[in-house]
Amino acid sequence: SKPYKDTLKPMARLKSGAIYSLTVHIYDETQSPVLDITPEIYQRQNYHLYFFFPSSSLGTNFVITAQDHDTNNPPLPVGLVNKCVVGSLSSGTCEGVLRHHPNAKNGTFAPGSTDSDVTMKILIHS
Repeated sequence: SKPYKDTLKPMARLKSGAIYSLTVHIYDETQSPVLDITPEIYQRQNYHLYFFFPSSSLGTNFVITAQDHDTNNPPLPVGLVNKCVVGSLSSGTCEGVLRHHPNAKNGTFAPGSTDSDVTMKILIHS
């Protein structure tokens, strides 16, 4: 099955020179009521990794670093709790992709399959 694509076209307006805590929550909007599946992802953290892909127009003005790690040996990022360092004025997009790596997680994008793929507009202002 194809990963669910977000159709809300979200936008983040961030202040230049700021540092943010960035927490990702994943919701299954095919359920009624909508189901927060973030706890399930944490239960299976050794098989999941959330990636951020800022557009080239953001350059080094939007840097995200995972703050959470799984229990693999060595521990690998999960990517649902992050530090976001914002640089100078710019705009672009950031794609967020949740990868499912059953018995294959190694810290890279390649193994496994995509569970979720969302793109958000980013505006860095003064």
